This record gives sequence, structure tokens and C-alpha cells, in this order.
Amino acid sequence: MKQLEGNGRILEKVVITDDYAKEFLRQYEEADFICHKEILTKLLNEGIIDKIVYAPYDEDSIQKINERWFGTKATITHAANGQNIYPTLFGFDSCRGEYILQMDSDLIIGRLDKKHDVIEDMIEALDSHQNALFVSFNILNRGSKEYTAYGPDGDWRVEVRCSMLKKTRENFEKLPP
Repeated sequence: MKQLEGNGRILEKVVITDDYAKEFLRQYEEADFICHKEILTKLLNEGIIDKIVYAPYDEDSIQKINERWFGTKATITHAANGQNIYPTLFGFDSCRGEYILQMDSDLIIGRLDKKHDVIEDMIEALDSHQNALFVSFNILNRGSKEYTAYGPDGDWRVEVRCSMLKKTRENFEKLPP
């Protein structure tokens, strides 16, 4: 996160996680939840992160999130491809900020120009496209490129590894309570 904090605009750094014990998407090792919690607690105590959010796996919590975001009382927590949808959305709802930059913990950010405010670019892209729900992180290119609503193959998809959303976006607010 230090690569993105240059202008001091990050309200809180939240790790959204769970203790889901079944198979993981692209799993390569058995999960060590004790070590996982110890490392997160250390990051919290050192001030590297501000909050840890564990998504509860009770039916009521799952139904509330699915109803709010998808208009269904289903108790499904993961997409058909194994992507953990429920914990992520639970975490979004626990964040205080208007804008949420969500990213996988294993991403490497290369910010070559410290004066370039990447966060501001993403906010401007969201604010200038009123129907946009998310904006994906701009990947490294040879030169600066504008954010667009679509690419050569049509609409961009939501990038789950790193993107920003605006919680107060009207389209989100129209979702069921």
C-alpha cells in the first residue's frame, strides 16, 4: 500500500478474510489458519493495516449480504469458479470510506512516477462515468492511457484482483436493503 499512499488519501487499510476450510481457488498448499491469524495480528499491531474483517459463515449473515447485493436470500458464498464472493462483499460493507480500492494481497504495485496520483485517476474515472460500478487498476503500459468504458473486444469486465468501487453509487444504493 505504501506505493499508493503518497498523497495520504487512504482512509483505512482493511484485510478482508475468512477461515473457509474447503478447497481454495488455485490452492497450492494446505491452509495454516493459526499462522494466518498471527501474521495478520502482527500487521495490525505494527500499524501496517488498520482493521481485520472476518466474514462469518452463518446462514443469516450470508443471506443478508446476498439479498443486499444480488436481491436473493441464497446462502451461496462462492461463485461457480470458486471465487469467494461473500467474504469480499461482507468486507466492502464493513469499510468506512466512500471509495474502496480492493486488491489481492499478492499484487506488486510499480509506481514509477511518485507525482502521479493513481488513486485520483481511478476516482475521476468512476465519477465521470455515472453508470460505472467499478474501475479496474490501470496496468503498466509504455505510455499513459485514459480509462475507458470499453476496449477493443467490448465492455471491460470487473477485475477482481484490483479495482475500485464507489459505495454511494446510485446503482449500488438501488440494491435491496
